[in-house]
Amino acid sequence: YNSEHTAGYGSLVYIPALIYSGNGNTEYLKASENGIRKVRSKAMNASGGPTGVVEYLAPVGSVAETEYCSFTYYNAAYSVLSAITGEAKFGDYAEQLVYNGAQGARKKDERVIAYLSAPNQVYATDISSNDSVDMQVYSPCYPVACCPANSVILMPDFIRGMALTDDTGALYLTAYGPCTIKHNNMTAQVKTLYPFRNEISIDMTGNGVLYCKNPVWSKGTTVTVDG
Repeated sequence: YNSEHTAGYGSLVYIPALIYSGNGNTEYLKASENGIRKVRSKAMNASGGPTGVVEYLAPVGSVAETEYCSFTYYNAAYSVLSAITGEAKFGDYAEQLVYNGAQGARKKDERVIAYLSAPNQVYATDISSNDSVDMQVYSPCYPVACCPANSVILMPDFIRGMALTDDTGALYLTAYGPCTIKHNNMTAQVKTLYPFRNEISIDMTGNGVLYCKNPVWSKGTTVTVDG
């Protein structure tokens, strides 16, 4: 704890995995996987946001804060690990982060965010932050401009990582949400209210190979095709 700037850790933890994708050395991939495992086991709030008390890694707690940059950087890390490993859990991690903590820290009109936010936060005032004054206040900008910029990157980056392809042209759904995906001769329309409902239907037209993520949290998944 207090060893690394939390957002900075998220921006660096997936770089070894990228190196692995270039040189094939599995030690680099293990480094990224271990880095994600450590931060999730020691410093990850229930909202999906990594703790950043005074912006540094800290124990989990109901008022332990997350800096908004962390939502964007860790989503990027999950997207990279999802693409490289093919493991469903990284898509689950991205969903947890984006659909929970990241949305709680932005207003519905998406014009303002909270620089810092906590899972059980009661107030958002100029004295409610554990870090320094006004850091939990919803605002369009801050003296440190990184979080407002990252707040508009988060959703496009998440959507970009919802569907991936491989060298054979197969399509992989790595995260869920209502969308229409066109790939080669195939169109997949995902109809769902997820994450508010756990039912997902996919209308397929054309032909191709589709792989659907089986969520790690699911205790029993049923897939029906043509009824």
